[in-house]
Amino acid sequence: MPERKPPDEVFTLTDRGRQELQGASTSCSPHELELLVLIDGRTGARALASRAKATPADRVPALLERLVKAGLAERAVAQSEGLGYSFFSGGERLVSVAKEADDGTADLQRKGYYVSIARRGARERAPADGVTPVVLIVDDDAVLAKMLGHLMTLEGFAPRIAFRAAEVEAELARKPPPHLVLLDVVLPDADGFDILERIRKDPARRDIPVILVTGRTTRESVMRGLAAGADGYITKPIQYEALALGVKSVLGLGEPDEADGRGAIASLEGDDTLTELSKEYRNGLALKLGRMEQLAKGLAPGLPRRAEFEELRRLAHTMAGTAPTFGLPEVGAAAKLLDEALGALGEAPQGDPSAARKRLSALRTAANAAR
Repeated sequence: MPERKPPDEVFTLTDRGRQELQGASTSCSPHELELLVLIDGRTGARALASRAKATPADRVPALLERLVKAGLAERAVAQSEGLGYSFFSGGERLVSVAKEADDGTADLQRKGYYVSIARRGARERAPADGVTPVVLIVDDDAVLAKMLGHLMTLEGFAPRIAFRAAEVEAELARKPPPHLVLLDVVLPDADGFDILERIRKDPARRDIPVILVTGRTTRESVMRGLAAGADGYITKPIQYEALALGVKSVLGLGEPDEADGRGAIASLEGDDTLTELSKEYRNGLALKLGRMEQLAKGLAPGLPRRAEFEELRRLAHTMAGTAPTFGLPEVGAAAKLLDEALGALGEAPQGDPSAARKRLSALRTAANAAR
């Protein structure tokens, strides 16, 4: 007779764990956060280990214990797979969010973008006939924000632009309020997830549709955004068809097909405004790289969590998403490698920053070759 395996322990999220998952920031490591996303009150620990994509299976038991000790998770009564739920907004909703995230990240691999369309009664929120929809664009890159504003104007919308949290607050308070918010996640003085959470908690604003437009492409980020109430999720670099189709769908302005997006892209060929914005972006690269190199001089073992380090990583992250949008894929790829190197240094503050400096030098080379 084969040896019988002991019951597979099942874990559920505590209230604190649900808050951690929905919050604007997290104290969890990437592996802990992945397990928080996967914990559903019905899947056993062994199955969690097999489903985790980034976390080694042999580390899962210890990580689950850490989550329990931290008060983020707790043991549930052992049960068979497929029974019971313990999700922060109802089991079925998180299952739906997880499926959206999985479908979206798979779509990202195929097409380079992800968008979640009209997750609530979109037609009920469509602007009245004769009203020009107002779109609030929140992004830390001024040239990209202007480009998005131009694209929204071409679609018949009235764009407004905000770069910082106080500006977002002021724009949301204006009359009329925006019909839609295109919200970046990484901002100079705020986290887009935090802004989204505040919008959803405000009775006067919680029904404003929000599409996250970000360079964060991980399943965890997609799930966090959708679970926090985002109506869509589009990754950078920006693809016009994804943006146009997503905005129109979320606003309930019909159900355009992909042919509409392709036609819009063709109409952009020779657009003088976009040509000028591309020149402006390229001309600004030298100044941005100079600032990044100045910030990199302060990198030293044990010191990378200073404000200068955070600014350097934000600039690298932003460039990784914006450069390909303006026809500089090599610069974007080099900036992404720098962002990843800085991320590794942030996780191990005592590490050697030489790898990050080499990535920055490679970014400078790519930028010089592109000009």
